[in-house]
Amino acid sequence: MPAERPPRPCTAADRDPKNPQWLVVKVVASRAYGFLMRPAVTPQWTYSSFLHDVPGAADLITAGIDQTLRLPDLLQPMDGGVFLAPGAEVDFGFTEQQVRSLKTTELVSADPNITWMLAGSMYSAVSAVTGKDNDKFAYEYSLVAALQCAHDLVKANSALERSTAFVTCLASNAKDIYVAAINLAAKAGMDTTAATKAIPAVAAVSLGVAAASVGAQIGEWLTDQTQPPESRALSVSLNPLPLAAYYGRWRVHGGGLTVNRDGTALGNNHVGNSADGGFIYEVDDYRIAPSSDGTYAVLTTTDVFWGVYLSNGQWQRVPNPDPSVIITVVGDRFSLRLLRPQLLKTTPFPGNHWNGESGNPYLCGPHITAPDVGLCGA
Repeated sequence: MPAERPPRPCTAADRDPKNPQWLVVKVVASRAYGFLMRPAVTPQWTYSSFLHDVPGAADLITAGIDQTLRLPDLLQPMDGGVFLAPGAEVDFGFTEQQVRSLKTTELVSADPNITWMLAGSMYSAVSAVTGKDNDKFAYEYSLVAALQCAHDLVKANSALERSTAFVTCLASNAKDIYVAAINLAAKAGMDTTAATKAIPAVAAVSLGVAAASVGAQIGEWLTDQTQPPESRALSVSLNPLPLAAYYGRWRVHGGGLTVNRDGTALGNNHVGNSADGGFIYEVDDYRIAPSSDGTYAVLTTTDVFWGVYLSNGQWQRVPNPDPSVIITVVGDRFSLRLLRPQLLKTTPFPGNHWNGESGNPYLCGPHITAPDVGLCGA
């Protein structure tokens, strides 16, 4: 995945040392608010960096200790998901069969619902008061508060209105939220003595910090919601990707690539200007074929020339305006990977004339949207 500043959790793939044939997905929250991470299939195992010894929050809440807050009707969206607090990590283990069974390539995605944003913002504030030793209580408290109050924010429009609605809800339900959080923590087997002593401090800080935290995070959260859904997901595919996925015109600042249905492709890079101001390009003809495992395509250079693109759609060949600059030579090969719909990445094979330095590896399709469009330049 591109190493741009993500409006989502950061994801990485790894291996399970006990089951090296399994795929492990590690997710770390890169925002100051929370996420609900939702795997597309039930993982073989799930690990949370600070809740690995606590039963699932949904199981606890639906066990009958939340009747006062009437939370079960709010838990349906959480089914199968794992809450990820700011700075926390959650890992999932999947078998090859599970990955191959996916109906889409999205293996893990982040639910952008405002409930999880609230829970993450609250967790940051509450854990700072209760201390590291009580971080599990801070988790329980924040999740209960968010589940209870999120519906009060749905009809609010501005950050101020949302902050006000959240504070009002916390004030109205403060006692029940504290009791439910302590009960959750106790049922999970935690020593709640220290957490109980911290409740007055939590009470003192909750209302003010809730307003400040929601107000600070809501703008960033709202901006992130304008991004396409695929920007909040990790896509994995072990199945062969048909060449049709690459067909069409792809662009990058100063150049582009056209992949044809006959197994050929043509790339161009702006390298100079003609005397009358026309753009001169290095033009590269390629043969395109699937990789041995079918997960990416391979471009092999078959011809290189320099030319000016004419209005009739033809290339007029001209001398290289700067013989000291040659990007590609016949025989050079490049991998072509579909990172997401409308976004490709090219990587030169070892031994190429050009090693990829000082170049932009990304190519955007005609329907690219923010934030990925920024990867390809103007």
